[in-house]
Amino acid sequence: MKLVLKNPENFVNQRINIFKKEVPCLDTAWHYHPEYELLYISKSSGIRFVGDNVSYFSPGELVLAGSYLPHLWRNDEAYYEKDGDLMVSTIVMKFKINFMGEGTFDNSEFVEIKNLLEQSNFGVSFNKSIGEELHDEIMEITNLSKGQQSISLLNILYKLSLCKDEDKSILSSTDM
Repeated sequence: MKLVLKNPENFVNQRINIFKKEVPCLDTAWHYHPEYELLYISKSSGIRFVGDNVSYFSPGELVLAGSYLPHLWRNDEAYYEKDGDLMVSTIVMKFKINFMGEGTFDNSEFVEIKNLLEQSNFGVSFNKSIGEELHDEIMEITNLSKGQQSISLLNILYKLSLCKDEDKSILSSTDM
């Protein structure tokens, strides 16, 4: 697979980009980008590549991929059938480290989130129970204004930062 740098022009001047993706299949490009990405799979299955980790994914998956960490979610073959009726449904939350302002996560009150973002350099997968717990909040985030999305994302990251080690897994042994 060829590794592709994705830096969409429409995101260059934004600090946060949150959207719902309902498509027949996910992007098939092994890629990386400067933004962090929190991805919630509500409907889809296949093989996930994050750094040097390869794992199966299914509905309820919640993964935080760090800045410049190569990743790809490849659907099961049934999603690529020409006349197939399977659809993917995901919530994609891309954000820059400064989405709440310069140096926000350097403040002591955000040390937990800063630690989580550092862990995300290797990819962090959260147990299905965490995804279920946050499901409604994640599904609602696309309906909010940009300001409300920022606050909601901060709240989600804070909740994820408090997860116990047994509720999350570091995915890759390398951040490249």
